[in-house]
Amino acid sequence: MIITHITDNDLYSFSVNYFYMQKLPRAVGQYKFVDRNGTVYPKGFSDEVMDEVKQMANIKITDEEINYIQNKCYFLPPFYTDFLRGFRFDPSEVKVIQDKEGHLDVTIEGPLYRTVFWEVPVLAIISELYHKHLSSKPDTKALLENNDKKVKFFADNDIKISEFGTRRRYSKEIQEIVIKQFADAHTSNFVGTSNVYFAMKYGLTPIGTMSHQVISSIAALYGYEQANFLAMEMWQDVFKGDLGIYLCDTFTTDVFLHNFSKQHAKLFDGVRLDSGDEIENTKKVIARYRQLRIDPHSKTIVYSNALDSLEYIKEINDFAKDKVLLSMGIGTFLTCDVEDKNTHKKIEPSNIVIKLFKVKITELTEWKNCIKISDDEGKHIGNASEMDRCKKTLGI
Repeated sequence: MIITHITDNDLYSFSVNYFYMQKLPRAVGQYKFVDRNGTVYPKGFSDEVMDEVKQMANIKITDEEINYIQNKCYFLPPFYTDFLRGFRFDPSEVKVIQDKEGHLDVTIEGPLYRTVFWEVPVLAIISELYHKHLSSKPDTKALLENNDKKVKFFADNDIKISEFGTRRRYSKEIQEIVIKQFADAHTSNFVGTSNVYFAMKYGLTPIGTMSHQVISSIAALYGYEQANFLAMEMWQDVFKGDLGIYLCDTFTTDVFLHNFSKQHAKLFDGVRLDSGDEIENTKKVIARYRQLRIDPHSKTIVYSNALDSLEYIKEINDFAKDKVLLSMGIGTFLTCDVEDKNTHKKIEPSNIVIKLFKVKITELTEWKNCIKISDDEGKHIGNASEMDRCKKTLGI
């Protein structure tokens, strides 16, 4: 069984879950799996995934997890853990099939506040099962040596990082090895991990705020022109100043910055850049803060766009470190930087996501299409005609 704990999930699943409970308690969502590499999976792979999904129905949160959330997730009220005590995964919300060629089709449907918990675990299951088919013997010695160099590199160059690699990890075991190695090094530049379970196990800070689906769902229900404004208003109303890093590229960073008001710029601690040219977008964010007469040095930028090169990470850090507060959220470059023990060949990480494709505000209303138009065309998600409508509306 791959997923054994409710907290083997990213922190944003819990924050977005609570947000939906407060702001869209009756909303229903439909999520779809997207494999950007068009991977052909082995015969019977969908059955393997569903077997893992079905076993998750038996997971109950432990007292240790409850205590950790109460102590570390201060932005969640006390009654929230009562909800978690009663929460159970419902496998009937998940459908997994394969076509004749072997491509995978995954659909998740149900109340938003419940189905938000499926995204990260299902992706982790698919990634781990697929890598087991590719290579049953990862070279852990090479992993430790390689990761030790990364630990030293980040510390020597004073680069703040957090581990964001749950969704596309090689395996749960490999992710734990990597996190433990950083934790044991006790370097001040390692901020924490997005994985709540491993944060608990190794005494780390859980890292994360929101996902694109928050803005996508609000846009689908209330309109594109006001989507970022409403998302910020609603998010602040729920979290009262906590979790203040805003994910700004759901409909391109330029569109966001054009409507980024002084009030929201002051209320939010900073932004997360998850697509586009990091240095150019950093310049744009800084220019907007200055235009609003806000000191950029007081604001944070989190970089999380497929950071897979030490040299490029350093380039970003060197450019931005004297201009803003900053941190790097690093995923598969940590948790799937693995060699096969027999062939010594690098294992290719999965390039998979699960995104919200449809939403309705109650179970009785009509479906609305959810889309994402990021700064990278390869990250666009959703119905093509709906994307065209959004582009015309926003002038993209």
